[in-house]
Order: sequence, then structure tokens, then C-alpha cells
Amino acid sequence: PRTGMRTFKVEVISGTVVVSSSTVEAALPFKAAERHAQKPVTLRRQENEWIRVTELNGEHRMFAYTVRHSAQPSSS
Repeated sequence: PRTGMRTFKVEVISGTVVVSSSTVEAALPFKAAERHAQKPVTLRRQENEWIRVTELNGEHRMFAYTVRHSAQPSSS
């Protein structure tokens, strides 16, 4: 890997089913998620559709993200 780059396994998950998966080189886990999703991501809360990013080297930490949707204006 290039200097400063790490390798991550990125999986898009719907409920408990892995919909797609790839291995991505990136400097940071959220960048790996964005590269796979081709969209900006944010930290997962309780979303059913989410992205699991796992370090393939180092501490093998797992990160959870979801695609960031543009804020909808509130109708109140």
C-alpha cells in the first residue's frame, strides 16, 4: 500500500444481509466507505441500510457508517 494508506474491507449491509463488498485502500475508514458508496457518509445510528468498514491490517477495528442524505427542510 502507498504511504499513509490502509486496506479496509467495505460491506454494504441491508438489515443483516451483505449486499455488496469490496477491498478499498484509503487513509481513513470513512474515506473507504465513501469510495465504495460513491456518496458522502456519516456515522451509523440505527439505520437498517449501513456500511461496515473493517481494517484488514493493524487492530482489525470495525466502523459503521450510513450514506448521508441531504437534510430535508422541516415542514413545521
